[in-house]
Amino acid sequence: NGTKQIILTCGYNTYHQLGSKSNNRSRDGTPIINPPAHLHLDASSILSYSTYFDHTVFITCSNEVLAIGDNRCGEISPTLPKRIHSQFTKFELKNNQGQLFKPTSVVCGESYTLYIVTNKAGNSKQQLAYCSHSKSDFPLFLTTGNSKIVSIFGGCTIAAAIDADGSIYFISYTFKNSIGSQIVGSRLPGSE
Repeated sequence: NGTKQIILTCGYNTYHQLGSKSNNRSRDGTPIINPPAHLHLDASSILSYSTYFDHTVFITCSNEVLAIGDNRCGEISPTLPKRIHSQFTKFELKNNQGQLFKPTSVVCGESYTLYIVTNKAGNSKQQLAYCSHSKSDFPLFLTTGNSKIVSIFGGCTIAAAIDADGSIYFISYTFKNSIGSQIVGSRLPGSE
């Protein structure tokens, strides 16, 4: 219908992670957005969007990935400069061989970001790209065998992926020290 869809943001905004200028302070003096402010993005152009704690990441419908907030420890991505980004910054996800990956979904946690990605070189195999406090210059790429990941979820320190068959893949903060490898899904009791 040609109407721009808007996103409202509200909450703690210490590192500009909500994408709008702070308009207030909390009781302890922390910069916040309250009342809610318009995020200057057209919601219809966003494929996936996630915000948690000190950073926000979104993926456009053309599979570009942009982020704002604290990336000093590579929690958004080690391929994004390790600093606080006060404006949405475009970056690419790539592995240690320079291969680029197309992101399709994102979820942020307190000190990590998890992406569903496919290789841009034509290989449509999905992988999970996990970024957290790590000394690596690249995301940790996790494979799930022949499973097709349909959704990812996240909380403070633990993320999860669910495949088309209902298997659940738990990804915890301990993965930050792992070498890229295949992870195995778990099923609910009784295959529910």
